[in-house]
Amino acid sequence: MEGGGFDTLLKTLLAARAEASSKPHRRGRRLLRDVNILLVQLTNGLNISEAMECYYKFITTGARKVHVRLAGSEGRARLCIIPSFMGDRDIELTRDLGIPREETILSVASSRFKVKTRSLKYAFYKYITGGEADWVTVKRILDLDRFDKILEYFHETLGRRLPPES
Repeated sequence: MEGGGFDTLLKTLLAARAEASSKPHRRGRRLLRDVNILLVQLTNGLNISEAMECYYKFITTGARKVHVRLAGSEGRARLCIIPSFMGDRDIELTRDLGIPREETILSVASSRFKVKTRSLKYAFYKYITGGEADWVTVKRILDLDRFDKILEYFHETLGRRLPPES
């Protein structure tokens, strides 16, 4: 799956999510949590630490739109939106697990899905720019004050493509 496009990555992670959520034992719930964090990263274009913070805020507060600290930046925050297919069942199954170490998520991504977590972030930006933007342009998009609106529009569109809370 290395270097896969957004749709391929999304499909693969959603399949793993469905498999993990059908196994309510601790190991299945841990995999669900880890895959959900990867999905948050993919659908928001976040660094892995930002995705972990976003998911933790979701499972502890139930908030679907949260601001997370921008990695490598003091005092700056960025909007993160929990995808529409995650819901109360995810909170119920993963809340007691807490947040794993970053190394755990990196390991799951590389060993199970053969992908680096930064590939998820870049797949998101390539997708929203139609694959036409170079990384300088993507960096400019990230610095836009209105990026939150782009992200909200994206999640609205994604919500129409996928069924809610699967």
